[in-house]
Amino acid sequence: MKRSILFLVAGIAAPLLASCSPPMIEIIIYEDGSQTRADLSQDWGVVFSDKRAPCVESVTLYPVGKFSGRAAWSGKAVWEVRVDKSVWCKDLGTVVVGQTPRGFKEVTALPPGSAGEYKLVIRGAGVGEASLGLD
Repeated sequence: MKRSILFLVAGIAAPLLASCSPPMIEIIIYEDGSQTRADLSQDWGVVFSDKRAPCVESVTLYPVGKFSGRAAWSGKAVWEVRVDKSVWCKDLGTVVVGQTPRGFKEVTALPPGSAGEYKLVIRGAGVGEASLGLD
C-alpha cells in the first residue's frame, strides 16, 4: 500500500516539477477615457487559481501590417520601456500605453498621432501578447 501511494505521489509530482517554465502573462486591454490601459496578471496556481502581477522586464508595442492578406507584426518597436538595469524585472499590474511606469525607462518614445493596429508584447518571468488599436 505504501509503495503504491509513493508511486502515485511521484507520478503527480514529477510532471509538475518538470514544467518549471513560468505561466503566460495574461493581458486585458481596455480604454479609460483617452488612455489605452493593459491589466497584467499571471496565474501561478497549480490546483487553484493564484493570479498575481507579473514580474516584467520590458513592454513593447509593435505595428501590425498587412502582408499577403495575413496580419503580421514587424520587428521595429514604436514604443518600448525597460526596467531599470539595477533589477532583472519589476512587478507590474497595469501599464498605460505611451506612459513610462515607475521603475522603468523609456527606450523608444511613442510618436504623436500613432493611430493604428498594434501588438503589445510583455516580457519578463513569462511572456504575453495582445492586439490593440490606437485612435
